[in-house]
Amino acid sequence: MAVSRTDTGVHAVGMVVAFDDTDIKSKEYRDQYSRTNDELRRAINTRLPRDVAITETYIIPNTAGFDIREHCIAKTYCYFISTDCVRPVFDRGRCWHVKEALELHPMKEFAASLVGRSIDFSAMACTTSLASITNRVCKLQELRIERAGGDENNSWSDLFFAQRKLVKITVTADRFLHNMVRILVSTLVQIGRRKLNPSEAHRALNTGQRVPVETAPAGGLTLVKAHFDPPLHQWERQTLNGNNEKSRGESSKVQEYP
Repeated sequence: MAVSRTDTGVHAVGMVVAFDDTDIKSKEYRDQYSRTNDELRRAINTRLPRDVAITETYIIPNTAGFDIREHCIAKTYCYFISTDCVRPVFDRGRCWHVKEALELHPMKEFAASLVGRSIDFSAMACTTSLASITNRVCKLQELRIERAGGDENNSWSDLFFAQRKLVKITVTADRFLHNMVRILVSTLVQIGRRKLNPSEAHRALNTGQRVPVETAPAGGLTLVKAHFDPPLHQWERQTLNGNNEKSRGESSKVQEYP
């Protein structure tokens, strides 16, 4: 089971998946996977396709009661937007090329108005998925907008997009509706283009009517981190402290490059 479902084309450097090995009775399997976390990571990576790699592993006993979705308290996504007049080539599948400069001030003002509040985000969700969702309220903990790229002291993401005119949008929330981040990003972009008044976006959120923007492309979005309470390494300590390892679950952090 994965901690989150992502649309086709969305990237992940912080996806977490869990599997249960209690039904596997093979002694050979037990011996093979009675290893350190590093050995387990290397062993599983040899069987994965080249566009997926596990970066961390944790061995958690089933007796601990860990549930990958129940104990995930928040997720963080980043979205990259290229404002260069020249289309991106090497990073074309990892950002949205909007071809024009964005005014960040109105984007940041609108973003600030959403942070820290429990809001019904029906207006920023895939309409076909709403029929099956009863709770549409999400609480944004972070919605940061900044220029990125071209600075050798920046993070891994900025180094990858070096020498590009980029805007990076980082959003953290306790939960997300289907397509919510991509529609939120598109709303911010239209505000930055001065093609959408922030009051229209607020009105849509208040009424539940879809914000009049297209859904941003999937390729610009990356799942960066899933936040757990307590953190995964604390769940694993229960194994190290002598809990029964005969009934255990495996949790892995997966890096994915679609």
